[in-house]
Amino acid sequence: MKKSIRLQWLESELERLRMKLYQATGKEPIHHLSHSRALPISQQLDLVIVEFLKEKNRQKNC
Repeated sequence: MKKSIRLQWLESELERLRMKLYQATGKEPIHHLSHSRALPISQQLDLVIVEFLKEKNRQKNC
């Protein structure tokens, strides 16, 4: 099955936000996830993950 442009964009956004979170937490996310810079990035990442899963499910059902 060919990936949609939206799914490809969501995958790249996931990677971008993961890297941003990694950088914001001093490259040790497990130890610094409570850092004030981490919360907004983590929330964005959560939203993108939900959208990614919805899109993947939508494509699966088409």
